[in-house]
Amino acid sequence: MLPCEICSIGCDLAGIKEFVDILNHTDLDPIYFCELLKYCHAGPDDASARILDIKASPSTISKGETVQLLADVNVTKELGVGEFRVSVHGPVTSHISDGFLLPQGLGEGAIQLGAELKVQDDTSGDEPVIWHPGTYTFDIHLCQGECGSKHPHSKDFGTATGNFTLKEALVVV
Repeated sequence: MLPCEICSIGCDLAGIKEFVDILNHTDLDPIYFCELLKYCHAGPDDASARILDIKASPSTISKGETVQLLADVNVTKELGVGEFRVSVHGPVTSHISDGFLLPQGLGEGAIQLGAELKVQDDTSGDEPVIWHPGTYTFDIHLCQGECGSKHPHSKDFGTATGNFTLKEALVVV
């Protein structure tokens, strides 16, 4: 759905005056905005989670292969709508980062969050992405609400760091 469609629906459902008032009091954090419009429930202020372990599987790959970047999380008090962010640092020519919405939040208990990353060069755009052999670190950041938000009910549960190795490709002669 396009932002203009969301605004149109929000305007229709909330009424123009309330909708404009909401827009005037937000920095357009999409999760907080959703909470203000009552499209999603605000997360509990006492939500609690901790990243216990982080790993790459497999820990060594070749260019063209896929690595899973995984975090084991213990949720001791359920989380509302939030996100986890993954960023990768190393001898690659571009910053690699992405966020993943947790639209239902997270229930209590042990859970594994993760993302798959296919390590392959991409020269199609203005800023080519070229992966070089070496050690890469990755961070997984877990939040209730949008990571970095200062709005009510937003919580930052921290970041954990892991690593993987991109090995030199084998050359058959």
